[in-house]
Amino acid sequence: MDTTFILELSIVLTAALLGGVLVRKFGYPAALGELAVGIVLGPFALGFVRDTEILTIFAELGAIVLLFYIGLETDINQLKKQLKPSILVGVLGAIIPLILGYYTGLLFGYPEGESLFLGAVMMATSIGITVRMLSELKQLHTKIGMIIMGGGVVDDVVAIILLTVIIGLLKGQVQLTNILGLVGSALIFWILTLIIGLRVICKFLNKIDLVKPGFFLSNTENVYLIFISLGLLAAFISGLLGLSTIIGAFAMGIALTKYKHIDKILKKYHSLYLFFVPIFFVAIGMLVNIKVIYEILIPALVITGVGILGKIFGCGLAGLLSKCSAKESLIIGIGMSPRGEIGLVIAGIGLASGLIGDAVFSLAVAAVALSTVIGMPLLKISLK
Repeated sequence: MDTTFILELSIVLTAALLGGVLVRKFGYPAALGELAVGIVLGPFALGFVRDTEILTIFAELGAIVLLFYIGLETDINQLKKQLKPSILVGVLGAIIPLILGYYTGLLFGYPEGESLFLGAVMMATSIGITVRMLSELKQLHTKIGMIIMGGGVVDDVVAIILLTVIIGLLKGQVQLTNILGLVGSALIFWILTLIIGLRVICKFLNKIDLVKPGFFLSNTENVYLIFISLGLLAAFISGLLGLSTIIGAFAMGIALTKYKHIDKILKKYHSLYLFFVPIFFVAIGMLVNIKVIYEILIPALVITGVGILGKIFGCGLAGLLSKCSAKESLIIGIGMSPRGEIGLVIAGIGLASGLIGDAVFSLAVAAVALSTVIGMPLLKISLK
């Protein structure tokens, strides 16, 4: 075993903690601090931590753990109350930034494939960041809050499905005539996962309390391990189907939300989250080549502005079509503007698969970070 990695892992976790604590003092999510730490520690800056295969494996596990956790946190009952506007907000809020990001990339002279990835990075709202913001502002359980949360879930799903299509197209593995088939297989996988999870697994586990004490699934710790296994299994199956592994993890997380002791599972799962997820964000930051910063500064600012306007226009239009007031529609658009984990996952997949280069990857990461830095204060101002 590479014992140096143990030291590097200690450095990563300690630095991620400090970076997260620091940015929280300024009202921003820990992910931004972890991302910045990765840039500083990585091979393009101080070089304290190497970009090794084992770190990549830990980071990939971090992405799966993150999406599974987000799925488990989703409140299906609340989403149902604003289902139609949430779907419209999520769909328009993903597609319009994708189109605007793509054409903006072309205007800056980037190839079609890399421009398409720039648009893809701009699709998904950060559920974790948005939910935390709404909760702190005491707006999570309002009409606007539920639409934003529901739209965030929908646009993440749309983004992940479209990501699969985009990768297939760029690799030449998917013809335009087969796109519907690919989207269909992704939707079938989602539907089957949700049905099995909600109608079979959760119903079975919810009846376990009727079983005599001592039955192995009556123990919360054992159910917790079963949940992790199911999340990893779903990630594996989605990978076999040619989809991203995070699709399966996210779907299974949502499918298990009807378990009556889900709060206990989330508390236990949080320790796993605290270990793996910061590694993912630090590893993403390590891939940013600061040597090309001078090349991407102006494009990053423009892409960020386009991404925020795309959300305001797309989600705001959806709000108006859903009979929300102009003010409510504007707040929904602003609330959907912060990007985060999904955008970083998409950028990381693009770099790892060789579909984008260092410059475009660094540009995408910078745009994700800036959208959150700008979007959070905007939401606070609009609500007040």
